[in-house]
Amino acid sequence: VVNKAEAATVRTIFELYREYGSTLRVEEAADKLGFRTKARIRADGGHQGGAPFTRGHVNKLLVNYLYVGEVHYKGTSYPGEHQGIIDRDLWDAVQARLARNAVTRRTRSNADAPSLLTGLVETGDGARLSPSHCVKQGQRYRYYVTKNQGCGGWRLPAPALEKVIVDRIYRFLTDQEHLSAELASDTAPSVLEALFRSAAALAHELQNFAPSSQREILLHILQRVVITQDSITIILKAQALGARLGLSGIDQNEEVQISYPIAIRRRGAETRLVIENPTEPAKPDGKLVSLVFQAHRWFNELRDRPSSSVHELGNKYGVNSADVSRILPLAFLAPDIVEAILDGRQPPELTAARLKRMRDLPLDWQQQRRYLGFE
Repeated sequence: VVNKAEAATVRTIFELYREYGSTLRVEEAADKLGFRTKARIRADGGHQGGAPFTRGHVNKLLVNYLYVGEVHYKGTSYPGEHQGIIDRDLWDAVQARLARNAVTRRTRSNADAPSLLTGLVETGDGARLSPSHCVKQGQRYRYYVTKNQGCGGWRLPAPALEKVIVDRIYRFLTDQEHLSAELASDTAPSVLEALFRSAAALAHELQNFAPSSQREILLHILQRVVITQDSITIILKAQALGARLGLSGIDQNEEVQISYPIAIRRRGAETRLVIENPTEPAKPDGKLVSLVFQAHRWFNELRDRPSSSVHELGNKYGVNSADVSRILPLAFLAPDIVEAILDGRQPPELTAARLKRMRDLPLDWQQQRRYLGFE
């Protein structure tokens, strides 16, 4: 039996998407119209549904073959025994637009990844960080830079900064205690349950959708990001975020601030900066670990076979003998340096590429620590 009210809601959402071609705009329009997902009572007596439509809800609804009177099984659709509530022309128009948008997102993401934080990042003294890029050997590198590129100027690697911001907002949205304290401290449990579901859906979209969709979300909920030498502060628009999560009554001027410490270090004389988040667990650099392991393996072979040579090692492993000569000294790194590399606790600027380029590595362990940035 068709529920006429629910069927009307579904048809309206299809029509909105045909008109707008954007799940974000459909979500906003559905919220203004007061649409809610289907409410159900679970077997344990708890309530499910009855929440504002999120983009995740809209996406699932728009590809549900049941609405056009069909059943979808293993990639093939079959005529169903039930009556459809969406006519074929509307269904086909929506599917065609979804397909076009999917191609556009993939092409845009692969060819020219958008800078997610354009117009949203500034330094502690108010200097705007704008997107920039350079191309080296056919590879495009993106940055956020201040206008002043001289002494004191900023040049942050864009992918690293964007990942930090997206990850931190994701953590906030999935931290129920923090989320409720900031947006809904005096809210009924039933409303909180819907809030947490909507927040989890938004977090999923922010972390998994195409960059163009991530950009849309950030423009809607993010006021600005403020970066200093030792901290990043993410400032969210409380009212806009609350509206996306189904909350009302939040003052337009209210903000949610998420701050955490960072360490930013220059790479030698270069102006590029490396973002290191001390709150994240250390992760070993696989290439760096492999390089140290390779040095020890080659040294052991030379030690165990005194008649062998660097040239023979190069032939055996298919590398230039000069590379073997450069890598071998790494077998004499101080034990605490090796341990730090294995644990992922080396300075962020110490990469495998940099270590391979180093010449005249000191044999003295104390000098090694200073030379490699451990002191």
